[in-house]
Amino acid sequence: MRAETLQPEALDHRSLGVQRRERRIGAAAFGDRIDGELPAELGGLANVAGLPGTFPAELVLRVNVLGLRHLTEAVVERLVPGSAVVNVASVAAVRDPAPRELVADLLDSATFDAGLAWCLEHPLDAPAAYRFSKQVLIEWTLQASAAWRRRGIRVVSVSPGVVDTPILPDFRASMGDAAIDAATAEAGRLAEPDDIAPVIAFLLSCDAGWVNGVDLRVDGGLVGSRLALPAATPAAPGAP
Repeated sequence: MRAETLQPEALDHRSLGVQRRERRIGAAAFGDRIDGELPAELGGLANVAGLPGTFPAELVLRVNVLGLRHLTEAVVERLVPGSAVVNVASVAAVRDPAPRELVADLLDSATFDAGLAWCLEHPLDAPAAYRFSKQVLIEWTLQASAAWRRRGIRVVSVSPGVVDTPILPDFRASMGDAAIDAATAEAGRLAEPDDIAPVIAFLLSCDAGWVNGVDLRVDGGLVGSRLALPAATPAAPGAP
């Protein structure tokens, strides 16, 4: 199996804060790098890196789903009992979701290359690819939690709402100012990274030892307010 990697020229590496890498990394080299850079035992894994919907759809799916799954499966043997994997998804996953059968079809592609071939056979525009990638990630989280729980490894996902980060303009460009402004108004404010990071830290900790196979929305109640049944209008004071 040969793991595909991002084409460096397709990325604005200064905005992503990563170094430019000219070479593609095969499966053997990928394994060697893991052996050389990671300890033999890991107490947890937070999959935080991702691309917004301003990047080409194929790259979005490579990074947000295929690469994340490939990395996690490559290091799972290093995760000790009692450890956890936390995947950062998004509340965008609940916006116009794809049929679950389509998600299952992609997840049936067991390798990186097979998953990439599936993505190329099912083209999406970039904003739709972002939403779909996060929907797939949440479903894969459930699969992995069921597969690894007897090893004592928990797998959960976190779905933030609108967060004030350097890629917020990308989300405005791909989702539209109106959608971002409406979500921010409903939540009450933009989230800060410090609103999300402690939740991830908690889920990685032993204090969350009985939390497994769930997607936790960290959105200030945005999705909950949209899903809530209408509340009855309270009677005015003194009304019969």
